[in-house]
Amino acid sequence: MAVDAQRIDDTLLAQDVRDMVVALRQKYRDKKIFAGCDTVERLKGIPAKMLAFDGFLARCPDFVGKAVLVQKGIHRRGRVTDYMQSKKEIELAVHAINNKYRDVAGGNVVDYEEVDEFPFKERVALWRVADVQITTVLRDGLNTTPFEYIATHKTSPGVLILSEFSGSSRLLSGALTVNPWELDQVIDALRDAVYMPANEREHRRNCDFQFVAANPPQRWAKCVLTDIVNARKKEESFVYMGTGFGLDFRLMEVSVQFRVRCVLTRLSTTVCLCIFLFLLWLFQKLTDQEIAPAYRTSTKRAIFLDYYRTLAPDVSKLMGVRWPDVPLSALATLEQLCKDPRNTVFIVSGCNCDLLTQKFGGVPGLGLVAEHGYFIRRAVLGNDARIGRPWERHGDNLQAEGGHQQWRVKAEKIIQLYVDRTNGSTLELRRSAVLFRYGKSDFDFGALQAAELKEHLEGVFEVLAVLI
Repeated sequence: MAVDAQRIDDTLLAQDVRDMVVALRQKYRDKKIFAGCDTVERLKGIPAKMLAFDGFLARCPDFVGKAVLVQKGIHRRGRVTDYMQSKKEIELAVHAINNKYRDVAGGNVVDYEEVDEFPFKERVALWRVADVQITTVLRDGLNTTPFEYIATHKTSPGVLILSEFSGSSRLLSGALTVNPWELDQVIDALRDAVYMPANEREHRRNCDFQFVAANPPQRWAKCVLTDIVNARKKEESFVYMGTGFGLDFRLMEVSVQFRVRCVLTRLSTTVCLCIFLFLLWLFQKLTDQEIAPAYRTSTKRAIFLDYYRTLAPDVSKLMGVRWPDVPLSALATLEQLCKDPRNTVFIVSGCNCDLLTQKFGGVPGLGLVAEHGYFIRRAVLGNDARIGRPWERHGDNLQAEGGHQQWRVKAEKIIQLYVDRTNGSTLELRRSAVLFRYGKSDFDFGALQAAELKEHLEGVFEVLAVLI
């Protein structure tokens, strides 16, 4: 699933396409342009798009006459009953919306045209002038128009609204993802798109454009061929058996050690469940009534706090924000805790030393533990605590530093392969670890890639003392 970004760049420079762009901008001058292109069939959700645009204009009346939905409907060959019913629904919806707002807007607010085909040059010109591209398909597989839209906005960021049921939504993490069955959700996305700050639009565009530019059709084809090669039978260590019937038939690859592994897996799962239930019974959430008296009467207190999602808010859903600042109120509370000589306060985090120093280095008497204990900065009271204190390293030199760096090089190369195929994911380098972060990618696809990566790394580092 890819488009040739260079071809689109070259097409935009062609004189006939530039003339089309000028003509479209003149036609829809001073208007926010919402654009879409779908085949005329029920699963493409064009009527749902019309309803959402109607709801958007009703909630944001200031945009009546200042916004237009340009929708192209591609004539469906075959499935005549579905096509005729869809055509009728779309035409009724377009007629109703235009009649509703024509007097106030001074013209049509929906520009709908059904065509036999929508040529590449005309598509590129429309995507170039569109402020927002919206897709509300109810079910979709391969659809490259969202990729074309991203590629046409190399310099001027637009906003992409994608149905969560489209295949593209898993790959373009910078898009606003909606459920087309939830009308209010789609309306909110339209409103968010027109009011979105410029820096957020730019960040979303950059996120998706890097993915589109780095994955041309040639790379996509190469990845498919590589997967085919890797999926070949391995007769020497596996046995194969067929399961299911008809379209559900699958060929299963089973290791000769399958029975042993199954027994061990069931045993370890049972043990882990027992331990978890015991800890759940043993450790119960403390109440304020229990903590306050114990805190007042104690003479020595050890307080361990986390950074992200504890002292700082969760920003996993925010584009362009990775590590949030700690609220000033939380920093002031930490400073008060550290002033009490009976308190020993530590921030324990998986983040690196520089980040923790940046976020908490100005709190006197606060101890910092970076990379889950690999680096420690002791707590010191007084003005000198605000100056960069030395970090102490704890742990195995084989894991973090020294002459044994081969595992890092291999891990980085392998993880980078999964980052390239998982839009929104990143490779994070620490002195004690290499991380694959996929929190801002599609949840299901990211989790699937993470599970596959874990299995890949376990096979590569099976004989090394590396924790995965």
